[in-house]
Amino acid sequence: MSGVNPLDMYSRASEEAFRLEAQQRYAVPAEDEQFRAFTEGRPMPSDPRVNRSMQIIRAATARGCRIRRVHVVDLPLTVYLRYELAAYRENTDVGERSASPSAAGTRTSAS
Repeated sequence: MSGVNPLDMYSRASEEAFRLEAQQRYAVPAEDEQFRAFTEGRPMPSDPRVNRSMQIIRAATARGCRIRRVHVVDLPLTVYLRYELAAYRENTDVGERSASPSAAGTRTSAS
């Protein structure tokens, strides 16, 4: 990942922030507990870092800034990518727009 902190970018953006992700796995030790819960079929536990991220995205979209993300993925999806795509639901719930593959392997766009 580049040296750009997406949350700083979202906080400073006035009209639009765009994030392109292309890696098939990100090594984020802070995700270990949520990833483990996902792979075990349990609800993902609350995480203060995620909650803060959602607050920042919600504030940006509330002031009229468009937050968009595209994640380029290889098929078939790995367990990690299925986890990450499931976690994007929180982001779209607070206003981020993301493009991701559907279960059939075609691109879909979440509002």
